[in-house]
Amino acid sequence: LNLLGENHREYAINLHDLAWMYYSSGDYDSAERIYLKAYEIYQTIFKEDSQNFAGILVNFTALYMKKMIMSMQRSTLQS
Repeated sequence: LNLLGENHREYAINLHDLAWMYYSSGDYDSAERIYLKAYEIYQTIFKEDSQNFAGILVNFTALYMKKMIMSMQRSTLQS
């Protein structure tokens, strides 16, 4: 991947896949960090109406919803 450069579509797609793996394993902070990096690259290489761009937005939304639910559960437990 280093041969392709950080702004190459394959690099961005692999970051997206890596972020999904972190999300699936419950490491939401690492997933968020990598999703943000992938999202920045996606903005420059994909059109906003493309399937790839939509995919990262869906997964990013799932991550934030999961983090919000977990935060609400912690708040409820502390009350």
